[in-house]
Amino acid sequence: MQESPITQFKDKLKSSKQTIDLTIGEPYFKTPFIIKYHTILSLFKNRTKYSSSFGITSLRKEILKWEFKNNKLRYDLDNILITNGATSAIFLSLSTILEENDEVIVPCPYYPDYKQVIDYNKSKIVLLNTFDNNYQIDYKKLKSLVTNKTKCIIINSPNNPSGVIYNYQSLNNILRIVKENNLFLLLDNCYSEYYRLNKPISYSIFESIKDKLIICQSFSKSYSMTGWRLGYLICDSSYLKKINILHQSINVCTNTFIQYGVIQALNYNFKKRKRKYLKKFNYAYNKIIEMGLPVYKPDGAIYLFPSIKNLKIDSASFCLGLLEKYHVAILPGVSFGSDEHIRINFLVSFRKLKLGLKRLKKYLKTLKNQ
Repeated sequence: MQESPITQFKDKLKSSKQTIDLTIGEPYFKTPFIIKYHTILSLFKNRTKYSSSFGITSLRKEILKWEFKNNKLRYDLDNILITNGATSAIFLSLSTILEENDEVIVPCPYYPDYKQVIDYNKSKIVLLNTFDNNYQIDYKKLKSLVTNKTKCIIINSPNNPSGVIYNYQSLNNILRIVKENNLFLLLDNCYSEYYRLNKPISYSIFESIKDKLIICQSFSKSYSMTGWRLGYLICDSSYLKKINILHQSINVCTNTFIQYGVIQALNYNFKKRKRKYLKKFNYAYNKIIEMGLPVYKPDGAIYLFPSIKNLKIDSASFCLGLLEKYHVAILPGVSFGSDEHIRINFLVSFRKLKLGLKRLKKYLKTLKNQ
């Protein structure tokens, strides 16, 4: 297991205040006041003892109500586990279902930590190229990757880094493959509240494979709670019992007083944030287009993933040059499966975004004049 490529590159950031950081997927919004208030209140009520390893009952009930309201899949308390963020949920579930030499199919571009966990479990990541299909899922391509060693498919929608939201056809293609081959399907939904026009299709489409469905969700992105480390995992109870054995061994339980505070998050109104989100997206997208960089217009998430193919430079060299000469930090696409792209987080303060993109424009001019 290697250090995360994202962390490796972030470590190169200069300590200078001049550096504009557009790397890590962390929304600039503050954690909503109501969540902080009720978390502090739970501390004063001395809710600081161990909880059940599955999490507190009141939070699990509220999450299940929220999931049914938004995604139309009904689950019971024995189907849900509160975790230390979605990364923990993904690690726990994959470490439970995978055996040595198993294969996991992941659409590319992809979040690099999937590979980390797959490698840790001595399994193999198999990448599904989606670049020539507007990042959607082609049935024949997906089918061609399935072998007798395939155990699971992972999908992340809205996707990090492309921003694509899988359409009905893509989801139906995935459903067919999972049913035909009796595979697990892991859904990483941590950007579900960040979408431009249409909300991601409800995963009630996967009702018929509910026993093979693993849902991983996070409070980090939607509610700006990245440092709180809270998420959850929903799946069939027979698998969840086994997953919880690993969870108990690592964490015992998730932070108790935070669980009480975050109950309030599930009723949060995103309308004000949505306006700010769209304003930043439109600004960043239009600026990238003006610079002449080809870029897919993302449906959701918080990133732009422009192509630098025409510049004849690898993505790591591009990003290091931008960092060293203009003090702007973005991530090389090679970390996400494409050396012809770069990833930019646009959900930062307007000051950072404007200055960062202004410097990027200057850097592009120097590259074109070389």
